[in-house]
Amino acid sequence: MLSLSLLGLAVVDALNPFSIAAMALLLATDRPMARGWVFVAGTFVVYLPFGIVLVEGWTAALSALLPLLPVWLKGGAVLVAGLACISLAIYLLRQVQSLDAGASLSRAMTLPATAAFAVASTLSDAPTAVPFFAASAIIPDLASGRVGQYLWVALYCLVYIAPLLLMLGIRAAMGAHGEVVLERVQRGVGWSFRYILPPILVLGGGWLCWLGLTFLL
Repeated sequence: MLSLSLLGLAVVDALNPFSIAAMALLLATDRPMARGWVFVAGTFVVYLPFGIVLVEGWTAALSALLPLLPVWLKGGAVLVAGLACISLAIYLLRQVQSLDAGASLSRAMTLPATAAFAVASTLSDAPTAVPFFAASAIIPDLASGRVGQYLWVALYCLVYIAPLLLMLGIRAAMGAHGEVVLERVQRGVGWSFRYILPPILVLGGGWLCWLGLTFLL
């Protein structure tokens, strides 16, 4: 039952409108598969260690990591991440002037920019990942050793990115027809980039900036 509860939480978490909207927009640009895979990889690479930190506990993880880092690096890295989230929010507000944002993203979203976009958007959404916080309390009861717990975290993250992989599969299998379908999805959820995602990025970025300043001051 616990394993089913964990998978259920992962499915709820996977129905994240912001990640799905981001993927729909990226897949409607040129080089859609490359951008899509980079976005999926960036999301997974951020979400996996985030889940491990949740399972290990914030206090234990920070107490093990922070003594190894100089104060300026701790605060500076977190502050830069926060400023990156805020900058991304400003960029989206300025660039996405209509629901048909594919052309604008095509010009601006290089592969490194897509990776940075995946990292920033996932980090900014992390404080609101309520299902993952709940799942982190279940995972220790599913496996006693760290390896087993980390495997459950990895499974959770795979379920989380499953809708993104499904969208990639649709785009690859249907070709031009898939582009038409995804453009319709893009029009349906593109409003989130104008009205919902930027405020969330600002809130997440503000939280990271505050955390970085607490390290520096």
